[in-house]
Amino acid sequence: MDKAANFSIHEGKATLAFPADQMLARDQCEEDRALIEVEMEKILGKKTYLSLATSAKEPVGEKVEAEAKKTDYERKVRKDMLNHPMIQKAVEIFDGTPGFEEDSPKGG
Repeated sequence: MDKAANFSIHEGKATLAFPADQMLARDQCEEDRALIEVEMEKILGKKTYLSLATSAKEPVGEKVEAEAKKTDYERKVRKDMLNHPMIQKAVEIFDGTPGFEEDSPKGG
């Protein structure tokens, strides 16, 4: 069940959605469906039916590209923030060090 991408419960029905590349895990849950339903009933205090689904897999290339764009944008925003006159004045007044943890040298 730890390979499931999503889990939800609504009106006595629990749904586990597995990524397309986790069909073995989905099949194992299918084999143990009755046992899982019994355990859910013990935990939730009422009869709950289990539904298994397969979710669409996001193409890895698109995910990496989107993450790179997000990172570039965040880097630009940080740079703009650190160059803002009010931020620079606050750093000067409070003897601070501008930056973010991930921008700081490691090991210090």
